[in-house]
Amino acid sequence: MSSQHITLRPGTRGRPSDMTKHAAIMTAAQKLFMENGYAATSMERIAEAAQVSKLTVYRHFQSKDALFAEAVARKCRTMLNDLGTEATRAQEPAAMLQAAGEAFLGLVLHPEALAMHQIIVGERQRSPELGLLFFDNAIAFTQAQVSALVGVLLARGVLAGDPAEIAGDYLALLRHRPMLLQEFGMAPFEDTTRAAHIARCAAVILRAYAPPAQARSISGTD
Repeated sequence: MSSQHITLRPGTRGRPSDMTKHAAIMTAAQKLFMENGYAATSMERIAEAAQVSKLTVYRHFQSKDALFAEAVARKCRTMLNDLGTEATRAQEPAAMLQAAGEAFLGLVLHPEALAMHQIIVGERQRSPELGLLFFDNAIAFTQAQVSALVGVLLARGVLAGDPAEIAGDYLALLRHRPMLLQEFGMAPFEDTTRAAHIARCAAVILRAYAPPAQARSISGTD
């Protein structure tokens, strides 16, 4: 079982017919995973739904693990892509963290992400490899994206510390309240409430990880 960001076999990338088949396989797999769960979704059923041969599916994806990993990774790349742009990294610190928070909560609270989370929780006994696949292709990827953004703030002298630790703390703060409400069936955050929540979390990070001299200035100590 491989948990890397695997996908295409050599020779499948670039040709229009292959890319069309690749998209059809991915669409069919995502739909079947959501409807039937991971264990009950076979490569045969995916091939049938995508209207391609089973051999074609295996030409694009080495295994069901690879297909599931790519489905997770693609969603993360789509939702977090803007964090790497020059426009985002040129913003003021609070605005940078706000953008990261909006992208992150947009991802983890998306219906497809919530459904994927339920699949992993529900099938972890039968398919324990799902947790590792999800961690490598979603959690670790997201942490790396936000860590890179934090690295920009470290280079500017706005923050001090380990970028992975800072990013982890920020993501944990962001996720706690919205997911708690989600898990207990409470009303989800409205847009204005979400924005205010992200701003509070960003302020906590900017204060907690401020460089020593700046932290003393904030606290009013000499």
